[in-house]
Amino acid sequence: MDVHDKATRSKNMAAIRGKDTKPELVIRKGLHKAGFRYRLHDKKLPGKPDLVFPRYQAVLFINGCFWHLHDCHLFKWPKTRSEFWSDKIKKNVARDQVNIAQLKASGWRVGIIWECSLKGKTLWLNNRATPEWKIYIKRLSANDTGATSAHQAGFYLPKPTMFQLFPEIDKVDQLNPDHWLSAKTLSHDDDDREVRAIYYNNKFFGGGRNETRITRWGGNNGRSPLQDFDNTGSIAIFAFHTPVVSRNADYMEVWVSRSVEEEEKIESIIGEVLPGEALFDSGHKILGGFSVRSGGSLDNEYTFPEEWKTAFPSGATIIDYLSTSIPVYADDADKLILKRREIEFTLFRKIEEAHVLNLVRQGFNSVEDFMSLANSVSNRRKSRSGRSLELHLERIFEAEGLTSFEGQCVTEKRKKPDFIFPSCVSYHTPTYPESKLRMLAVKTTCKDRWRQIINEADRIQEIHLFTLQEGVSEHQFEEMQSSGVKLVVPQPLHKSYPKPVRENLLSLTKFISETKSIYS
Repeated sequence: MDVHDKATRSKNMAAIRGKDTKPELVIRKGLHKAGFRYRLHDKKLPGKPDLVFPRYQAVLFINGCFWHLHDCHLFKWPKTRSEFWSDKIKKNVARDQVNIAQLKASGWRVGIIWECSLKGKTLWLNNRATPEWKIYIKRLSANDTGATSAHQAGFYLPKPTMFQLFPEIDKVDQLNPDHWLSAKTLSHDDDDREVRAIYYNNKFFGGGRNETRITRWGGNNGRSPLQDFDNTGSIAIFAFHTPVVSRNADYMEVWVSRSVEEEEKIESIIGEVLPGEALFDSGHKILGGFSVRSGGSLDNEYTFPEEWKTAFPSGATIIDYLSTSIPVYADDADKLILKRREIEFTLFRKIEEAHVLNLVRQGFNSVEDFMSLANSVSNRRKSRSGRSLELHLERIFEAEGLTSFEGQCVTEKRKKPDFIFPSCVSYHTPTYPESKLRMLAVKTTCKDRWRQIINEADRIQEIHLFTLQEGVSEHQFEEMQSSGVKLVVPQPLHKSYPKPVRENLLSLTKFISETKSIYS
């Protein structure tokens, strides 16, 4: 049963974009480049075809599979409000049939391009790059997937985010207000399921909870990719359909990345997704590379040289400036790298904001100029992260008296490990004891990426890997151990790992101490 009256629902559905969608723009650009000329959305023709080619007496419709009942893997009937959706979609189909018949009777040739023919995560993301969709992106932690056995109820989203998506549950005069909606995990062709957006607010009723979650994903028995332990560290994208008038999101789609290649493609569109960080905004903003990121605030106390607004500094320059102009204090190396990393990222975002806004104010001469800026922002974010982590580690090693190391040493098959201890010359000296050689790889996230490091230094049997990832599954950790990989994780993040894994983790402080003792 629909929760809105007929007039309100009609207004909501009318607000959903029916033209200038991303698939349509892609098709138009390709046809125009090939020399075809056309008219758009001719109101004089039945159905207002997306593209009209008068010269060829032909029209083209570019249809979304869900809205037009296409017999493909993208279409499945929603399990909630089924009567409403059935009536709506069947009316769309009936109208399509009438329009096509009228066009053909008038001598027009009719073509249809379906969304699934362009299927892929890139198209799906592009097709959600509209104001009607709100996008939330993060890397799944071990707590999210249930790998820590924390017995969480559903997937956690921050209250500010949830209350934007579901404003009707933002209340404390009712115990645990909720909203039900249909959800589909497109990446794994998962069945539609009814999920529950809920505000656990019993803090205001004598209890202790005050958090928001989306529940009813099926538990951690593998039925949902969101609660598959082995997806710990994966990028997860949540797309919420939010009609302009409707108070609450009425439908959601989920994509959980399945490979390193898939993550790299996603990050090429949206920028890097860091552990512990979330991105949330309207689809047309977040998928354009200019998105609002949570996890730290743009504190005004962090200033930077005026010239950086026009000439973006290198990562090394930013970190050197941080070391000399913004002193950071911590009890140990583990806390220090997390603090420095957070402040450096905040400073990076402030510089980026100032730099990009300055360029945007100058305007663009073409779409290509705009896309060039968006791509440069995305690439800069991506290249910054791994290298900045290496630079932070270099500074901390030196401050802690660990000076016997070399970065980017060329080893077998021209591989370049991030750090070799004590030096590249020692590594390439056959008589130097292998027991005194160490390698440290650096990966912001290590899910699947850890496999890239196992052949970087043939003389070293146990490879150390420093990461900021918030947890791995026990199965993933066993694979790492069997391949000779030893995880080095900042101590405050150890609690994010399953209990059986924690005792085998090495803190950064411990790694530095052990390594110094080898060369003392």
